[in-house]
Amino acid sequence: MTDPYDGRTDHDALLRATLHDAVADVEPRPALDAVQARTKVTPMSSKRPWILAAAGAVVAVAATVGVVAAVTGDDPERTPVASQPTEEPSEEPDGGSEESPSDPTGSEEQQATVPVYYVGDQGAGPRLFREFRQVPKEDVAAAQVAEALRAAVGTEPLDPDYRTPWPAGTQIRGVTIDGTGQDDAVWIDLSGDDVERRPGGMSEEEATLALQQLVHTAQGVLQQRQPVGFLVDGEVGPTVLGLGTTGLVQAADPMEVQSSVWIINPQDGSEVATTFTVEGRGAFFEAAVNWELLKDGEVVDEGFTMSEEGMTLSPYSFEVTAEPGDYVLRVFEEDMSGGTEGFGSPEDTKRITVVE
Repeated sequence: MTDPYDGRTDHDALLRATLHDAVADVEPRPALDAVQARTKVTPMSSKRPWILAAAGAVVAVAATVGVVAAVTGDDPERTPVASQPTEEPSEEPDGGSEESPSDPTGSEEQQATVPVYYVGDQGAGPRLFREFRQVPKEDVAAAQVAEALRAAVGTEPLDPDYRTPWPAGTQIRGVTIDGTGQDDAVWIDLSGDDVERRPGGMSEEEATLALQQLVHTAQGVLQQRQPVGFLVDGEVGPTVLGLGTTGLVQAADPMEVQSSVWIINPQDGSEVATTFTVEGRGAFFEAAVNWELLKDGEVVDEGFTMSEEGMTLSPYSFEVTAEPGDYVLRVFEEDMSGGTEGFGSPEDTKRITVVE
């Protein structure tokens, strides 16, 4: 396996810049039932005449009313809009580099590193996971958000355990931002045959999580918790994926919708040195973090470390030494119920290649 960024990603600086998570004091609460109960928070009129339907016009409006080139705030989902992540705020625990990951197309100066959220399954149900992806670099914040959202709905995650729940053919027509304040709305203009109604086989829980996937991605790029409004073909529609969207949608509590175990560094498919550092975040019982290194399905090394805090999303890190070869890294929380609750052990896994 090869590093998706040609092995030139120095994840340490991005992680150092984002290791202190602003959600570290969040207590566990019931999951998506609470999210669904408060999805609509701000009533609004059925149409907003200032919103332009064409994607290019939407971005043009954003350049006038919503340039958010250097937004600050208390959002824990922070990442730089620019392609050089050296100035990344410190609240988000994520892996990265002093150099941005190299551009797979060979033109790094035209690429931006952005957070993109996907959905993965845990024993307790689907949850959000995040990857750092490279997308075309834009000078206007609204246009950069649109590129990240296009990756969220239309690209395959690096990790095969993740997915996007959005129906095939879903398009991001554009993004408009009302302003730079925390109460200023971000408008996501969607298009697609199955965007308004819920596809067969999609549960209400997964539809709710799909909306949260886009909310978290947009807020991560903007570095601020701004409410999100959903448009369909340029107009406020009554539903998206069968959920009422005539109100603005806030980001749900991370403890309700995000995975309770993340491996942040290395990313899936990365090449690492024979001694490498693993960094991530999780909400572990009594802060106990367990890990295994597997080769051909067999455990060849294992260990134990502590996260900074227990029972809330908190950073962890540890070092692993291994011979060259292909491995699967697994970080997990021990199932303290002994399987009686039926959820199993929350975990995240990454395929890695150790090189000399």
